[in-house]
Amino acid sequence: MGSIPGFLGRPVCLALRGACLIAWAASSLWAAQGNGLADRPGAQALLQEARRETEAGRFWEAIEKLERALALAPREPLRQRLARLRIVAGLYPELKGSAHEVSQAVLHRGLADFLDGRDREALRTIECARDFRPEDPRLEALREAIQRGGGLSLKPRAAARLLRRSLALLEAAFRERQYDKVEGLAVRVIGLDPENSLAFQRMGAAYYAQGKYPEALQPLRSAFRYERDPGTRKKLASYLEALGSLIEKAGVESQERLDGLYESAVELYAQGRLREAAGLFSRILESDPSNARARRGLERVGAELLRAGRKK
Repeated sequence: MGSIPGFLGRPVCLALRGACLIAWAASSLWAAQGNGLADRPGAQALLQEARRETEAGRFWEAIEKLERALALAPREPLRQRLARLRIVAGLYPELKGSAHEVSQAVLHRGLADFLDGRDREALRTIECARDFRPEDPRLEALREAIQRGGGLSLKPRAAARLLRRSLALLEAAFRERQYDKVEGLAVRVIGLDPENSLAFQRMGAAYYAQGKYPEALQPLRSAFRYERDPGTRKKLASYLEALGSLIEKAGVESQERLDGLYESAVELYAQGRLREAAGLFSRILESDPSNARARRGLERVGAELLRAGRKK
């Protein structure tokens, strides 16, 4: 499928906007899969947690929850969703920004369609997203993944051939330090072989080489999880420890840490300790400038401090 012509693409995308804004919440497949786990309440609860993480754009966290659900209830629909979720997380470790902004809303909708297996709709929507975001090379890799159905619909021999070719291209791009290509090729390999440790290693190394240290952490954790060679596992464990120390020393807050800071800021606000709350909200925004809830919190605290100053 080719790109939608410019004079058609933008109106089509604008027409999609209303549906985009409720893309995650309206997904019936999540509910259907949850109902299918009525006999496994633990897995059902984990699936709901994975859904919430996905709706928040925290795809690696969603993967962790879904993997745990799959361990409790090894069902094929969950495996397929996990394979697709790994592709999305490889390209967009965390989807930040407002889903009410048009280009972001279209991207949200395309990812939701892809995760639910609606490949025809996903392809159409991602084409629209490319019209809005022509500078984003990840959309081309995502379009390829959608066209292959996430590698889930290929016949075994065709999938094996594509996997070998993709691995060879991945290694070549890695040797040439073409890290933007490495990311896309690693996603292709993971779509075909969701537990390919080497692809996760190369993805993590590409993020690391570009200074994207927090983004490198999750792929390397997955590489460690799926690696079978004891020697390589030992090396990966040392890399993960060193990377964690580097992130801490660089002052890059993990999402978990940012969530903790946000909760502390809200508690300080509730106690009337406005300046301390403002300090924590500001700290969050220093690490994550696109954090909308921290920005709203800071604005609310600032307004109250201003009112308090006027009363004096």
